[in-house]
Amino acid sequence: MTDMPRPAPAAYAPYIGRYIDLVPDGDIPDRLARSVEETAALVAGFGAEGALRRYAPDKWGVKEVAGHELHHAAVLRERYRQPAPADNAEPRL
Repeated sequence: MTDMPRPAPAAYAPYIGRYIDLVPDGDIPDRLARSVEETAALVAGFGAEGALRRYAPDKWGVKEVAGHELHHAAVLRERYRQPAPADNAEPRL
């Protein structure tokens, strides 16, 4: 799959630029797959008890945050790989 060019600054609100700048260059699905592996390794380092820890009773624990991030990465990767049937354009996020 070809690399996707970064959007022009006129295509997004100025405050979004700092987040776009954090995204490494390269193949987006490959980068998402690596982020899944990195997140899983990070959570494994907490151990079973540490992964359930919350910084406040009404806040998500490490495992819940990681699960959300992993699910989101998987959804984005599939959306990128399988554009809508009527969409003849290059896959986009």
